[in-house]
Amino acid sequence: MDNKSHLYTIGYVIISNDCFIANSTGVMPSGLKNDLDWQYFQSELNNSDLILIGRKSYVNFHKSKRNRLIPTSKIKDIEVEKSDLCFFNPRKILIEDAIKIFLPKVEKIAVVGGNKVYELVFNSIGFNEFHLTVANSFYMNEGILFNDNTKSLNDIYHLMDKNELKLSEKRNLDKNVTLYIFKKL
Repeated sequence: MDNKSHLYTIGYVIISNDCFIANSTGVMPSGLKNDLDWQYFQSELNNSDLILIGRKSYVNFHKSKRNRLIPTSKIKDIEVEKSDLCFFNPRKILIEDAIKIFLPKVEKIAVVGGNKVYELVFNSIGFNEFHLTVANSFYMNEGILFNDNTKSLNDIYHLMDKNELKLSEKRNLDKNVTLYIFKKL
């Protein structure tokens, strides 16, 4: 049975107006933090079977008791550390194989970054949906981009289009923050 075909993968990110997700040291600046987005994000994570999260993000949110899968090149292949925590080396094992080993009955996966994790998913199992929140009045000018090839919202539209994701909903969470939901049609 092809486990990949049963996975429903949703990406989540909040970016500055100029497409950055963190400063140059990997820290999310306070200008990207928004209470309404955070509530929406947490609700979405609560309805997911598995969280695919980068190692640096995991370090900042390690107390979460959700099922977490962390790609890292720091290990040989795969290490199930706890019943809710697994590390895998994407150079040695495919995401879908890591998922099958860790949680064979997974259906809904929330991908929460960082940028290398998004890139890994775009280039492997792909996304069924992508929830992009933009902090409209916040600019960073430097740091870590959401994607190395995106420097504007138009670039993001092109990336989504290239991955067969179309804008299905645009919602203002408040006067400074807009949520864009892209779905595979």
